[in-house]
Formats: sequence, C-alpha cells, structure tokens
Amino acid sequence: MNKLSKRIYTKRKVNLWTSICYGLTDFSSGGAQAVQSAWMLFFFTSFCNLSATQGASIIAIGSWVTAFFGLIAGGITDNFYHTKLGKIFGRRHFFLIWGSPLILSYILLWFGGLSYWYYFFTYLAFLLIQQMITVPYSTLPNEMTTDFNERTLLSTTRLVFAAFSNFFANFIPAQLFKVFGQHSATALTINGVFFAVVYLLGLWLTAFNTWEMPVNEVENAADKEAEEKRAKGSGKPKGSFWNILGRQLIDYLRVFRVKSYTQQIFIYLLSFTGFDVMSMVWTYYVVFCLHGTASTAGYIMSFAGFGFIGTLIGGWAVVKIGPRKIYGITLTIDLITFIVLYALGKLHPQNAMIMLMIIMILFIISRAIDWFLPWNMYPFMPDLGELLTGENKAGTFQAVVSFVRGLTSGLSGIFVGMYLDHNGFAKNASTQPIQAQNAILNVILFGSGVLILLALLISFGYKLSKKNHKIIIDEIARLRAGGSKADATDEVKRTTKEIIGVDYSNVWPVDDKSNK
Repeated sequence: MNKLSKRIYTKRKVNLWTSICYGLTDFSSGGAQAVQSAWMLFFFTSFCNLSATQGASIIAIGSWVTAFFGLIAGGITDNFYHTKLGKIFGRRHFFLIWGSPLILSYILLWFGGLSYWYYFFTYLAFLLIQQMITVPYSTLPNEMTTDFNERTLLSTTRLVFAAFSNFFANFIPAQLFKVFGQHSATALTINGVFFAVVYLLGLWLTAFNTWEMPVNEVENAADKEAEEKRAKGSGKPKGSFWNILGRQLIDYLRVFRVKSYTQQIFIYLLSFTGFDVMSMVWTYYVVFCLHGTASTAGYIMSFAGFGFIGTLIGGWAVVKIGPRKIYGITLTIDLITFIVLYALGKLHPQNAMIMLMIIMILFIISRAIDWFLPWNMYPFMPDLGELLTGENKAGTFQAVVSFVRGLTSGLSGIFVGMYLDHNGFAKNASTQPIQAQNAILNVILFGSGVLILLALLISFGYKLSKKNHKIIIDEIARLRAGGSKADATDEVKRTTKEIIGVDYSNVWPVDDKSNK
C-alpha cells in the first residue's frame, strides 16, 4: 500500500481540523451553487439576451440530466472499489482527487452575450462534473465514523462554511456590481473565476485530510458470492451486466422502505425547492417590486453570513431536542417570512427596506438550520438501510437524494420562468409591468410558501433522533458479531418499527445462518 492509499484508508479520530477540511468543499461548492441560485436566471435575462423561459429551461434541463446521472454516480462510487484505481485511491476519494481540476469549467458559465446552446452545454457539462464529485463527497461522514457526535461535528462545520459561502456568494457580486455597474456582466464573470479557484482548493484540502472504509470492510456477502462464481466459471457470467443493473435499480427503490428516509427526503425536497423558487426571483423582487438595485439585493442576501448562527444552533439543538421540534419552529418562521415579503411588495410601506432587512436576518438564520438538518441526518440513513438489508449503500442513498432533488429543482425552475413570461416579464428591461410584478409576488407566497407549509406538516411525524439512532447502530454491531435476531430486545424491535417502518422480523439478511 503506497503512502496516499495508506492515508485514504487509515481511520483516525474526527477532530476540528478534519471537520474544517471536510467543510471547505461545501464552502466552495455551496458558494458556487448559491451564485447559480441567486444570480444565474438574472444573468441570463439581463446579459445574455435570453427570456425567462429560455434561462429557466437551461437550469431545468441541466437539473434533470444530472438527476438521472446522479443515480449512475451513486452506483459507480459504491462499486468503484472493485477497480484497480478504486483500490488505490478509494471509491470516494478517486473522484475528489481527479475530478477537482475539471471544476474550473465553472468559469466558462459567466461570459455574457453568447448563444443559448453555449450556455446550455457549458452548464450541463459543469453540473455532470459537479455531480460526480458531490455524490462521493456527501458519503464521507458515513465512511469516516459511526459516532453521532462526530458526524454532527462534520455536518455542523460543513454547514457553517456553507453559511459563510452564501455570504460571499451575494456580497462579492454586490460589490462587483457597485464597481462595474448594474448593467455589466463583468461583475459576475470575475465572481465566477473566484469561486472556481476556491472550489478547486477546497476539494484538494478535503481529499487529503479525510478517509474512507478499507476495501475489506466494504465487501459484502453478495460481492463474495459473485467473486466465487467468477472463480468457478471460465469467464464473465452471461447477462451479468443486466443483473448488476437490475440489482442497482432495486437498491434505489429499496431506500424508500426506510420510513425516516422517506420523510426526510420529502421535507428536504419541499423546503429546499421552496428556497430555490424564492432565490430565483429574489433579485427581481428587490429590483422590480421594491424598486431597489441588484447591489441592494446582493447586500441583503449577504446577511447569509449570519447563517453560521443558525448552523451552530442546529448543531446543538439536533442533539439536545431532536430534529422534529426544530423543523416545527424553523419552517414556521420561513412561512411567516414569505407572507411578509408578499405584504411588503403589495403595500410598499415607508420603511420597507428596513423591515425587509429585519425579516431577512431572521429568515436567513432559520433557513441555515433548515439547510443543516437534512445534511446532518442523511449520513445516518444508510445505517437504517443496513439494518434493513445487511448492506451499507451510502452512495445509493445519496444518489437518490440527488436524483429527486434535481427533478424538483428543474421543474420549479421551468415553471417559474414560464409563469413570469406568461405574465409579461420583459428581458433586458429596467422596469417591469404591474402584472409581472404581481407574478413575482405570487411566486414567493403561493410557490415557496405552499411548499414550506407542506414540509411543515410532514415534519410532525419525523421520529429519528440521536437516542434511537444509537439503538440501531448497537444492534447492527451485535448482528455483525454473530448475534441472533431472536435475542433482540423489545426496545430494538419498537425502535426499528418506529424509525425504519418495518417489523424487526423482516430486517437483516433472511439467509444469514447466524440468525436462523
């Protein structure tokens, strides 16, 4: 084993430095995504001579294609340890190390005045590269530790950095617009260069300061059986490709058997899509409904720097009071925010900007907690899946998240673009007609607001917590050591039913001889 492989496969204690290096990728990737969310549609309609529908279609189609690619990416990274490169660089770290230089393609997105197809293919290429990095990156907490507190430290640090990245994603463009003028694409071009370089550096620090499970710990009974069959046969079994493909598709469907995962994914999709919708029209809202400037929109959203407060609160609260109660508070705040934004746009009170700043600071802190919770909880979902099936498929769980997220993000984008155009939204314009202004307000209240309300209702039944997760982890360790299912306690059986949603008699491999 060479020096790099030894570093990748050697398990160490998760400390603050480890968490910082892990979180730096989310600082850079989160910042790049925040720029896309807040500025891309504005960039397309203001500097690229594209309509809102055309701009939204690029964003939507890119999301859909990468959603399907995410399913492939999950299967690739989960099974990459079979390859020589996967054994040397790790099934997760290979993509972080060798995919990082390609992330500089982000710069190509931010040159104004080019054709629709240039932006379409450049955006698509960048998203595919990013997806092949993000899926294995997101599985690292599951690879590095099973401890709830250590995973929470990783997630908290990651999302503190994400909060600061949102500050820079809005503050830097606001400053650049102030320097180059509101009608210059140069501001966003320079911004794109900055975030691409930071993204590259963040990936390198993450790749060389994290680790993953050794190959011998990843191998499961199915892998060993397949190896035995290949050893006995004269060649590759006929139809093996289709068997592997079919098995992977079944794995994707199986994740929805995990009750807590299904609830979490719906809360995540509804709330994050609501935030996406609001972000897409945010600059339009400030410029056209409140008659501010693009710099003002950027400065207000740069309050995202306060998001680290929400992330720290989330890191403490998820351990002390659990995610269900936190969701109840934060999603309510989000809903109130969208109602206030709608009212400000309709009533135009004298101190509208001051009121906007106050409500947005509160919203940004609340939203940071909402961002924190799913990414803190997702690393625990493969553990629930492992008790259910006997296999740890972290990449598969993450791929499904990316898939459905891409679908909803794309749909919301195209609907927003079409709705704005249908209501008379004018491209390359300094003002918009009243009908278009009302459409922007409707998107915020009846688009984002309704999605947040649905997420709030689902959160009432969410039961996964630190306490019952430890019960599951301890039971997996007992079964791995050869323990019998017949010796499971009533607490284990009750917890299994409550957070996985399946009777204990139906979990773990049924053909496991130790459990018969």
